[in-house]
Amino acid sequence: MQWARRRSSIGRLTGVRRHGTQDYYEILSVTEDATDDEVRTAYLKLALKWHPDKHHGNDAATNKFQEISEAYHVLSDPVKRAE
Repeated sequence: MQWARRRSSIGRLTGVRRHGTQDYYEILSVTEDATDDEVRTAYLKLALKWHPDKHHGNDAATNKFQEISEAYHVLSDPVKRAE
C-alpha cells in the first residue's frame, strides 16, 4: 500500500490510502463523507456484479472483486478508515 496526498473538496491536503492507482473511495464509487450504509450498499452492488462465480476463469474479474473486497474491508472499519 502506498499513501498519496490529494486535495479534498475544501482545499486542504489529506492522506488517502491508495491501492495501485485508485483510492478505496474511487473503487467503491463513494465520496469521502459517505455513510456506512452508502459504503455497504456500493460494496454489495459491485461485489454482486464482479463475483468470481459469475465470471468463471476470468482473472480480471477475480482481481476486481478482490480490490472491491479490500476497499470495503478498509472503509467499513472506522479505525482503518480514519488512517
